Amino acid sequence: MKQVALAVPAAFLVLALLSGCKEPPQAVNWVHDYRFGLEMARESGKPVFLVFGTDWCGICRDMKAKVYSLESVGRATERTINIYVDANARPDLVRQYGIRGVPALFFLTPDGETISRYGGPLTPNAIIKAISMVAQKYGQAPALN
Repeated sequence: MKQVALAVPAAFLVLALLSGCKEPPQAVNWVHDYRFGLEMARESGKPVFLVFGTDWCGICRDMKAKVYSLESVGRATERTINIYVDANARPDLVRQYGIRGVPALFFLTPDGETISRYGGPLTPNAIIKAISMVAQKYGQAPALN
C-alpha cells in the first residue's frame, strides 16, 4: 500500500513537470526548414516572415506564448510563408543575416531578398500591420475572419 501511496504523487509530479516543458500552442504555421520555406515562397509568390530565436531566449519564449499563439496573428500569417530558425542550429544563417541578438524578425520577398528587419520583440499589432503591408505589396489578400 505504501508503494501505491508514493507512486500516485510521483506520477502527478512527472506529469506536471512534463506539461510545463511543452511549447505553447502556435497559431502560426511554421516551417522549420529554411531552404524548403524559401522554395515554398518562390512557388507560391508569398513573401516570407522569417524569425530567428532560441530556446534559451526569454523574449523568444514569451513571443511564442503571447504573440505567435494568438489567432489574430495566425490569421495574418496565412498571407506569408513563415520560417522559424533556431539561431543556435544555423550559425551560417545568423552570419548571413548579420544577426547580433534574438529574436530577430525579417520580411523577405518571395525570391528571398530582405524587405525589412526588426530586432527584439514586436507586439501582435505591429506584426499584423507589418505582414499586411508586405503581403499587400505581393498581392496577398487579407485573410477573411
